[in-house]
Amino acid sequence: MVAARRDHHARVTINGCQGRGGAGAACRKCKVEDKEHLNQVNAHVLHAILDAAQDRAIVASRDIYDENGVKLLAHSMPLTGVLQQRLLERRLRVPLEASLRFEAGLDKNQLRSMFTRLMDSGHALVSPLRPWARDVDTQITSLPLDPVVQFLLTTMQTNTPRVFEHAIQAMALAGALVARTGAGPGDIRQAMLAGLLHDLGELYLDPALIGAGDVLDLHQYRLVATHPRLGESLLSGLAHYPLALSQAVAEHHERLDGSGYPAMRQADRLSTLGRMLCVVEATLGILALPGQGWARASFALRVIPGEFDSHWMGLVVRAAADMPLPGNAPQGDALERAWAGLGRSSESMQLAADHAARLAGSTRPVVREAAQSARHLLERLRAGWNDIGLWAGAAGSGQSAEEVVMADEELRYRLGALERNCLWHLPQVGDADTRELAPLWVVLGA
Repeated sequence: MVAARRDHHARVTINGCQGRGGAGAACRKCKVEDKEHLNQVNAHVLHAILDAAQDRAIVASRDIYDENGVKLLAHSMPLTGVLQQRLLERRLRVPLEASLRFEAGLDKNQLRSMFTRLMDSGHALVSPLRPWARDVDTQITSLPLDPVVQFLLTTMQTNTPRVFEHAIQAMALAGALVARTGAGPGDIRQAMLAGLLHDLGELYLDPALIGAGDVLDLHQYRLVATHPRLGESLLSGLAHYPLALSQAVAEHHERLDGSGYPAMRQADRLSTLGRMLCVVEATLGILALPGQGWARASFALRVIPGEFDSHWMGLVVRAAADMPLPGNAPQGDALERAWAGLGRSSESMQLAADHAARLAGSTRPVVREAAQSARHLLERLRAGWNDIGLWAGAAGSGQSAEEVVMADEELRYRLGALERNCLWHLPQVGDADTRELAPLWVVLGA
């Protein structure tokens, strides 16, 4: 099993297109194939739509025909489950998502009410966002909600309220990050849209994989890791938005050092809006964890220099500095356990680096590539920890007790995710590859 926490490529698509696993999955050819397959109904999104239709009436916004001209549903007629199999079996003249509407769907006033509710709640976002709340609130009713996007957001709101709440939070945080720079209304709105829409691709995945917990196997992780590309294909193929928006959605799990997904793009290939969205997604992922707050989010963003864009980290770092630390600071046994954990992790990293160096000479290409990825990630991790002085030990580090405990937790999380991060982008990992690589992952799990 491969650890998969905080983050959400293999073979899934938007409306049936088979995405290619690996770093090349965002290639131009695949984007063209995605658009060519938009008229093939995706089973998961159809199930979500039909589930939503149990609570809110959905009708055809136009006559729906298959590619051979057979009418499947007349304009203004309600969508029912009777059509399910026929829709799945046939390509349509116009994509299903562009042919349906809710009789009472999500609107901008509802979005504004949800933002107000968020800012009136006790959520961790409230205090740091308050200086820019008016800027965000003012722009909500001016957001351009494309009919396809409005339909899918309503489906998300009805079926998966937790995911929709995350979208509202991302809209708010993204808007505040951009407003904080003194940007104009247009830029603030684009950032808010990027936050609101970044996870639309999840509608096209098996819902059992979304929020499935701390552990996904490698195949499941590859499936979930397609969702940024699915969202990009949806927005560029069906909605009328600037390409910068769909690009940012595609990039919201990338990292400036190339360690993200799905395209493993490095800094020079990432858009400004995408870099911002990476910070939003990472921050909200950590704030959603039980017992974690701004201090942990700030620590995770800073721990490996060059992983996130420092231009967008300022609000998070400032929020962490302004928030009082918990009164029950770790002491005694807890602090000793954290230092001991850091020591064990350091030893495991050294053993793993030695294993990876030997495996880099393997005769098997997959093993060589995985080992090279492991060496690179371990070197980046070691450099980050050296940079903040945690290998100096309790006497010489100068770190607070809270920082030591956060460092232990963060390092264990990252080491636990290293196997996944080294393998997910490799399209063919055979049994012989798995056996040869196994000692490396065993060392990291020690």
